Amino acid sequence: MARTSFHNIIINVVVFAILLIFALFPLVFMLLMSMKPPELALQPIFIFTPTLENYVTVLFEKNFIRPISNSITVAFSSALLALAVSVPSAYALSRRPSKYMIIALFSILFIPILPVSISAHFFSRSIGIHGTLQFMTLILTAARAPFITLLLKPLFDAVPLQVEEAAMIDGAGLFRLLRSIILPISRPALICSFLYGFFLSWNDYSLTYLLSNPETQLATSFLMTQRGIFETSWSELASSTILIAMPGIILAFILQHYLKKSFIGIGLR
Repeated sequence: MARTSFHNIIINVVVFAILLIFALFPLVFMLLMSMKPPELALQPIFIFTPTLENYVTVLFEKNFIRPISNSITVAFSSALLALAVSVPSAYALSRRPSKYMIIALFSILFIPILPVSISAHFFSRSIGIHGTLQFMTLILTAARAPFITLLLKPLFDAVPLQVEEAAMIDGAGLFRLLRSIILPISRPALICSFLYGFFLSWNDYSLTYLLSNPETQLATSFLMTQRGIFETSWSELASSTILIAMPGIILAFILQHYLKKSFIGIGLR
């Protein structure tokens, strides 16, 4: 019995190690490329003198700081607005279920991104708000709100109705019920939803590429401009990729923690 258990542990470790190698290899390869001199970028060399010159060039000479700042502003604002819209919508859908509303929300998720981007591009030009961070924030909010609503709805379903009934008997209104009962109980789910909305908006390219200009360019759009027509500095491109990927990697670990808490912690406080 003990021998069988030991074999199972070995197999699990081997499988996990293989999956980990496949998952981390692109990131490690890109990290090594970002620290190589440009002439060695594409060569399969693993022993070299690392340099941070590519990061300095990208951040300061090519002013990558501004696109990163724009992305942080847009991603944070859109995730926060989407959460503010989705919380009352998901709560109402949880307490007054409607299969037609759920079908409508799912249908929105399947709308192709390209036609939406083109329509938003011409619409923003016609009313004079093209290339503004505010308009990109609203577009990303509209894109994230249906998904976050569907994500929160089953989590609000898990909140015991007895808790709400007891609060109402004590004289709590709907606003106080949400503020004092529902939101504190659902805090892990709310944080998880906010981080996921931030993660999606941070990595968005399709919706925001046509809606930005050089002043309001986001990080993902900036990354695509680093590939030249005749010559590409792959070391600098790798450096830009690592800088964009790091917030997503950090948020992925945080998201995993709160996602677990949102499913096993809600209703148990």
